[in-house]
Amino acid sequence: MAPTEIANTTRSLVADPSFFGELDYQGFGVLAPVQNAVSRGDYAAARRGLADYYRTRLSPAWYIDPLNPQGLTFNQAAADKAEQGTVTVVGYTYSFPNGVIDWGYNATQHDPGVAPTGEWTFQLNRMYFWTNLAKARLLSNNTAYGKALAAQIRGWIDTQPRPTAGSPSNTWRTIEAGIRLSQSWAHTWYAFQTSPEFTDDTRISMLKSFLEQGQYLRAFLQQFAATNVWPSNWRIFELHGLFTVGSIFPEFKASKEWREFAGRGLTAAIDQQLLADGAQYELTPSYHWIVVESGRRIYEEAKLTGSASALGANFLAPIRRGYEYLIKIATPFGGVPEINDTFQLDVGVELTKATALFPNDPLLSWYLDRRQGRAPSYRSVFLPDAGLAVMRSGWGKDDHYALLDVGQLGKAHVHQDKLNLIVMPYGRRLLFDNGGGPYEQSVYRQWAVSTQAHNAVLVDGAGQARALTSADPHGHGDPSTPAPVALLGDPRFDYVVGSYQDAYGSTKPAKHRREVLFDRDQQTPFWIVVDTLTPNDAQIHSYQARWQLLTTSTQHDASLRSITTDDKGLPNLVIQPLSQLGLLVQADSATTSPEVLGWNLDHNSGQRTAATTVRHSRNGRGVQRFVTLLWPLRAGEANPISSVLAKGTDDWEVVFSDHSRLRVVLFAKGAPGILSAYFAQGKVVRQMSISPTSTVLSPTPADGGTAPSDGGSAGSDGGAPFADGAVSSRRDAEPDLQRRPAAADGGLGNRPRETDASSQSPEDPKQTSSGCAAGGRPTHVWHCALVLLLLSAARRRSRHP
Repeated sequence: MAPTEIANTTRSLVADPSFFGELDYQGFGVLAPVQNAVSRGDYAAARRGLADYYRTRLSPAWYIDPLNPQGLTFNQAAADKAEQGTVTVVGYTYSFPNGVIDWGYNATQHDPGVAPTGEWTFQLNRMYFWTNLAKARLLSNNTAYGKALAAQIRGWIDTQPRPTAGSPSNTWRTIEAGIRLSQSWAHTWYAFQTSPEFTDDTRISMLKSFLEQGQYLRAFLQQFAATNVWPSNWRIFELHGLFTVGSIFPEFKASKEWREFAGRGLTAAIDQQLLADGAQYELTPSYHWIVVESGRRIYEEAKLTGSASALGANFLAPIRRGYEYLIKIATPFGGVPEINDTFQLDVGVELTKATALFPNDPLLSWYLDRRQGRAPSYRSVFLPDAGLAVMRSGWGKDDHYALLDVGQLGKAHVHQDKLNLIVMPYGRRLLFDNGGGPYEQSVYRQWAVSTQAHNAVLVDGAGQARALTSADPHGHGDPSTPAPVALLGDPRFDYVVGSYQDAYGSTKPAKHRREVLFDRDQQTPFWIVVDTLTPNDAQIHSYQARWQLLTTSTQHDASLRSITTDDKGLPNLVIQPLSQLGLLVQADSATTSPEVLGWNLDHNSGQRTAATTVRHSRNGRGVQRFVTLLWPLRAGEANPISSVLAKGTDDWEVVFSDHSRLRVVLFAKGAPGILSAYFAQGKVVRQMSISPTSTVLSPTPADGGTAPSDGGSAGSDGGAPFADGAVSSRRDAEPDLQRRPAAADGGLGNRPRETDASSQSPEDPKQTSSGCAAGGRPTHVWHCALVLLLLSAARRRSRHP
């Protein structure tokens, strides 16, 4: 076995004279016998007296009351293993020889079949299994549990001396010190009080260690108090540990100052880390939850121990923002999107815990029982601090959901995945993000956090490489990057645009802009994704758009070049490329060579399971575009797409098996904007022309659409399908796209404030037309011209199929 790693250590425990000098005899007259023994130099009597005091002390109260253990439970199988020195840490189980735990050992580094991770040693020293072992002894007559727990407590204290500086060893990392003090050590201290195996010597040694760990954290945290800046969730845990020690051991002279110091720090840290839109600034739902849940526990603990006055008057306000953020990003099945390093959460369970803090909150009450109360004013929502656009068709479990990351990198637990898109058709997690997997040293972990594992674009084989620097802690990146635009809340559509202009690998070969249009029609909803790649030089570059599917059951239609998921009894998704010239389509599952492709790395369990990576690849000089139609399928529904016709350079028509058609036209000269028109039974069902600077929506005219006769069409020949039904990979004669002007500034406008959906629907007639043919007034006349051209082409085809 590897030796315990200890660095810069001092004596294991404070000596009796110093320790008993840290007690507040004035404030606690009941300790007078202990003080008298100390004054006589009789430390054996002082130790007995202090142990007796804590054995029978009734306050401060805690979650575990050893004198009234009703409602407590324990896991006997886990307790039996822990008693024998067998522990499971971050999903890996190890049995220590002779049941003696070596707290500095890393079992994953000595098993050739396991990817090593430093988290094993770190989290071993959180002693999560102690709580269960202590409760097992409290609730049973099995003395073996108590003997094992006492031996483990003494073993850690005797072999892991306090370091002289913060986090110099695997066993005294400051986050672990905070976590164990506020959780396993506090729970164990209370649950073990009435057990005979908790001897005076073990009790006093543990009490001394509480004091030393509190002193250790207080000294470490002073550097942040000087500026009142508390970055990262680590500070929450460290402050919480100090707050707990100061609360449950008021007999220490330093406890009052610790409570007040930690209370101020916690109030500031939670408010700083939970941003204006509610997101925790690491931009990772798991760590967002950790901060919000820590805030909830700290507040409840403060009330339980009588320490609430140490927290600020507005302590709960940011926590309330944090809970609402969970609702805003919640998936149809009640989880969270697994973006960045995220394990799955049940939002309903977390909100149930929150009702004790916010018992009359209408939003929380509505989410927990959506049969009652008013739904939120928003459905789709843009979260500017998180940089997330959430698009949903409704709040039901079978509704469509999509999320586009158009924002900053975040801090710490982040992935290189700007413009990553996840899609849940009919509520199914399908076009997915893997959550990063476990914190291990393997090729899978490296892949999981890279662009290669996301629904994003690679350039010249390289992924994104945003730098996380102190000058740019959130990773906003290149200052010339256009701000994102999110047009959300209209009952007919959502439209979001974001850009990436930073490095791919070690260079900046190109810029990437992604547009997502969600047509939320109830009968035929779909997403159009437009990826525009603009090189920074005149060279030929390779580009690859990736789509990660949480399934291995797919069908590849070579004629359509589509990939369709094919899971029986479940909703499915068609990934249909429209821009097919020079396009290579590939799909891979569970491969490791020549590269890692097609995996799901579950952050909860650490398990690795097969998935599918779809790759759309092309090479070219100048501006290149991927245009992809994502078409959801109900359970049992077949792919309805029969052909895709290229009508021009940026102009396509999708023909469906029921003879309905979808026309998609992009704006000229690479400007952002999408024109979409859907035709059924020879009539316009719906049409829209959407860009960041102007939007024209037109309902179906009463006569099915009036159009000029042969005033020109978006295509040159009417675009009849080929006789064999194959996809047109050629280009029809290019239409006069130069007549279509770009948006006025070619840019993406300013970042909007987060707004409710109800305030995002355009109301000004200058912004939304009631229909070109019906005589509305769009912002630009050329929008109407485009719509009329499409109508003309569609009517000619419907008359001459």
